[in-house]
Amino acid sequence: MQYNITELCTLLEQKKALLLRWTAKTEEMFFAPVERLAGNLAEREALLHELETVEARIGALCEGDDTLQAALAGNSGDIPPALAPVSDRVQSLRACVSGLLRSERSMAQRLQQEKNGLLEKIKGMQAGGAAAGQYHRAAQTANGVRHKKVPPKLI
Repeated sequence: MQYNITELCTLLEQKKALLLRWTAKTEEMFFAPVERLAGNLAEREALLHELETVEARIGALCEGDDTLQAALAGNSGDIPPALAPVSDRVQSLRACVSGLLRSERSMAQRLQQEKNGLLEKIKGMQAGGAAAGQYHRAAQTANGVRHKKVPPKLI
């Protein structure tokens, strides 16, 4: 049983590290130049594969052991003292996931703000472009380069 607890604690720590790397890679991917997109996506796929492997191993260790499953569920009152390290790692992992979710939300807000800023710039450029076009046409008309449209004569 001790071997399983030690291995389970190690796997939980690996899962936490993978989640932290996943979030860092996600943020890097969103704010990196397009040229690095393929590399970042490949690295995220590799991280996802590692995470799935760790999850499968955790599932295999806890299969059929209600006590370990209770420790992973965070039911610290229902577990023996020997599983306290597992429960501690689970609580640490949950806190980490909460922080990562907050980070994801703030990154989404930051992206939305950048998007809104770009849309405002585009609207300003379009308005400026339309005004410049009107000014240019008026200047051409005033200089005699451009003639006002005269309706065609009917024959």
